[in-house]
Amino acid sequence: MTGHPDRPADVPAHQEMTIDHQALLEQFGGDGEILVQVIEAFLVQCPEQLAAVAHSVSAGDATELAKSAHKLKGSVSVFGAQLAVAAAACLERLGASGNLERAGETYGHLKGEVERLGQQLKQVLADIAG
Repeated sequence: MTGHPDRPADVPAHQEMTIDHQALLEQFGGDGEILVQVIEAFLVQCPEQLAAVAHSVSAGDATELAKSAHKLKGSVSVFGAQLAVAAAACLERLGASGNLERAGETYGHLKGEVERLGQQLKQVLADIAG
């Protein structure tokens, strides 16, 4: 394992991610209503998706881990959350390979990144409403 001793080598070091509100709005054609709907849907669905990944890890179900991590990777990629995408992709690869040795550790990194993303998206909603 290379890099930081507490982080899987496939997962980049945490860097404070900041969502560019304007760029995100432009990504949705400048339509704030659509952006709000997408963020709200993400905030509802993401905990369920994260729970599915956690369950797959704890159950040692490699096939389900690959599927659930892939789904969550797609969800977080919409918002440009590269560290969350990288952690989900790592879990997807671990599931596909059947080697779950580092899945718990990688899941911890994914969970932290997804939680940070959720907080930032809540701030985007507040800014739009504000």
